[in-house]
Amino acid sequence: MYASGVKIDKDGKVTNWIVGGKSGEGPGTKEKMQKMLEEKRIEKKKQEKAETSRKEKLKKQEKLKEKQAERRAEEKDRMELLISKGDSAVDVISKMRNGEAEVLSGKMLEGITTVGLDIRA
Repeated sequence: MYASGVKIDKDGKVTNWIVGGKSGEGPGTKEKMQKMLEEKRIEKKKQEKAETSRKEKLKKQEKLKEKQAERRAEEKDRMELLISKGDSAVDVISKMRNGEAEVLSGKMLEGITTVGLDIRA
């Protein structure tokens, strides 16, 4: 038996009620409570794992952004080494032919050729 009760109406009529079932199958059995707690623990672990994974992704994205910023700064520094203020296109080509071209990356060469100056020739 899980629950029972008695009801007496205004005319004095008595009504009894009982809720029951087979032994060990009730809604509040120890096994069911343990199973429910275990399911909650599993769900909590899944949520924690998802949160950890999300944080790791954010850290990786941040590191990637930092590396990209460092690369851009290096590219800028290289370009500034090669092309000082006031250098003409002829001066730039001359510097490259004198071996200073190694300070340029492939990406920088592509950028230079897209503005109409092909220094690879």
